[in-house]
Amino acid sequence: MILVVNRILTGLRNHLTTEHLEQLMSISIEGSSDLDNDLKDIIIDCWK
Repeated sequence: MILVVNRILTGLRNHLTTEHLEQLMSISIEGSSDLDNDLKDIIIDCWK
């Protein structure tokens, strides 16, 4: 679990909310292959 957190917590992402961190950890653990292009676009738009 710590390795997953380390992958996510980079210098640009140190101010994530707990909710966003949990969502990114879930994607990191489960993989992004289940994400369709629309969902990927929504995720990218949230970070803009």
